[in-house]
Amino acid sequence: MGSSTAYWYVTNKIIFVHNVGDLTADNFHQVDRQIIDFMRAAQEQGVEKVHVFVDCTEMRRLPPIGDLEGGRILKYMVEPNCGWSIVVGYRNNPFLSILSRLLTSVMGVDLYMADTLPKATTLLKQIEPTLPELPEIETWKQNHITLPQDEKNHSAN
Repeated sequence: MGSSTAYWYVTNKIIFVHNVGDLTADNFHQVDRQIIDFMRAAQEQGVEKVHVFVDCTEMRRLPPIGDLEGGRILKYMVEPNCGWSIVVGYRNNPFLSILSRLLTSVMGVDLYMADTLPKATTLLKQIEPTLPELPEIETWKQNHITLPQDEKNHSAN
């Protein structure tokens, strides 16, 4: 069992997607809808670009490639104000690296890969120097992300 949830890391600027456990296509559809809602709300505020951190450091498995619709399952990537997506924790899952390359080639997405969350924030600041000062991401994650009890038990194993 898995979960995928979107949060504002920096309101109207950066979305943080927290992936945990064994993900399903339903998880992807749900979080995609959340991300689109966030992006559209930001667009209504006049925000031109919203970036996305995808934290896969606690993810165990992706769904089969067929369930991911060849990468087209993530519709947020074609939103007009979609900025950079940065996937973190790809070394934990070789299939994630393949999927990310598929997304960049099929959908023309601006996507980077990072080993750690701190490297992701450094990378985004280099790409987008006009961003405000970013909260220290590991501390932010500890203070803002709560896992369902069953996921806490799985991630401790």
